Amino acid sequence: MAAKIKMSPALSKAIRKSELFFGFTPRRIRKLKLDLKTKALMSLGNCAQVDYVNDKWDGKTLRYFHEFEQPARLLFVPEPQADGSNVLIIVGKFKLLADGIVG
Repeated sequence: MAAKIKMSPALSKAIRKSELFFGFTPRRIRKLKLDLKTKALMSLGNCAQVDYVNDKWDGKTLRYFHEFEQPARLLFVPEPQADGSNVLIIVGKFKLLADGIVG
């Protein structure tokens, strides 16, 4: 039996947004532990486009891309996480809607 997940208002909102974007209930929810020891982020420059692969809406895996209308900044946490992964953050004037990324 899977462990019961405490539903905070932020988690409930994230699940609703996920359902709108992907067209189905999340297959799994997992807790991600971020260890942000740093007090500053570093900039990699402007993010011109986001590419991603997903099976939203019809279950068929497709490649999607979005070119930003206005410059978006690509920031990262300089220290890798305990598992060796890195944290990238895109900051800009865009929205995640059911149709995809807009802006």
